[in-house]
Amino acid sequence: MTPEEKQELRELCRAHLAERPRLALASSDVHRAVSRKLQCTIPEVADALELLVKLGQASKQYAKLGSTVYYQISADGQLAYERGEP
Repeated sequence: MTPEEKQELRELCRAHLAERPRLALASSDVHRAVSRKLQCTIPEVADALELLVKLGQASKQYAKLGSTVYYQISADGQLAYERGEP
C-alpha cells in the first residue's frame, strides 16, 4: 500500500469504530466494512488498528476465553473523528 492508502485506511478504520462507540470489534469485522471502500487485507487493517491504539485513539480488549483481539474507539479517537482530523 502507498502511504496515502495507509492514511486512508487508518481514517476508515477510525471512522468505522467511531460510528459504533459502544462496540468492540475484531479486525476481521472492521476489514469487512472498510474493504468495500478500499482494497486491503486483514493484516493491513490489524496494523492500522494497532497504530490507532498506539496513538491513543483506540483501545484493545481481549476475549475472556479466547485469543481474539477486539478494538474500540477511545475518547481521543472519537474527538479526532468528530473534528475531522487526519
